[in-house]
Amino acid sequence: MVETPATLEAREASRAPRRPLPGRLPVVLAVGVAAIVALIDQATKVVAVEELTEHQPVDTPVPLLQWVLLYNENAAFGIPGFTGMFLLVTLAVLALVARMLPRTQRLSLALAYGLVSGGAIGNGIDRMVREPGFPDGGVVDFISVGWWPVFNVADSAIVVGAALIGLLLLRDDGDLRAEDREASGLPRERATADASVRPEPLPPQGPAAEHDAADAGRDAVDAGRDAAHAADDAHHATRSADAADDAHHATRSAVEDP
Repeated sequence: MVETPATLEAREASRAPRRPLPGRLPVVLAVGVAAIVALIDQATKVVAVEELTEHQPVDTPVPLLQWVLLYNENAAFGIPGFTGMFLLVTLAVLALVARMLPRTQRLSLALAYGLVSGGAIGNGIDRMVREPGFPDGGVVDFISVGWWPVFNVADSAIVVGAALIGLLLLRDDGDLRAEDREASGLPRERATADASVRPEPLPPQGPAAEHDAADAGRDAVDAGRDAAHAADDAHHATRSADAADDAHHATRSAVEDP
């Protein structure tokens, strides 16, 4: 593939460092996602409380998926703890997100923060308003998948958001290591090695190449003609020298024979 200036510019642009996003877009995205997650979580919990009976599973068309209403006074997936612990954890998570969010310039990380915050808010509301009361109100769980502990929308958002944050941090760590290798000169050696085995570029193709080939052919024909003319001139010069030599011999013979 022949690279054009446009292709080279696009490649350089793709290698350019990521520029910060304008304004407060990451903050707006995270707040919006958190609000949507919290609203969906509370709406599904209201429906579950009204339509389901506690501890009575309801089958669904999806294999292994059931609706089971439970009031969980522990943490996500039934993890136990002391009085007020999980509300404090919720507040700590929100405080950490509030501190980190203004510093991020990546939409993917802002999305992850929004998922975690929305899930924490959704379960935190249950801690404050549901029985047995603040700060240990029972969180409404109603989604059962096989052997997995019963959970809700907020739990799902927290798990997905935390996993996304972990993946992004791992990728950032890989980028930092790559930058360290580049600073130590390793990529330059690799580039040299790649260049040593890089195949030769293909000759240009197209109308311009055909025109150049025709010019080269005409030049070769002209060079052949010039060589033929030079050979012919050399032949004539040789014949002239032979004639002069014959005349010289004839003159000597006439002088020697009276």
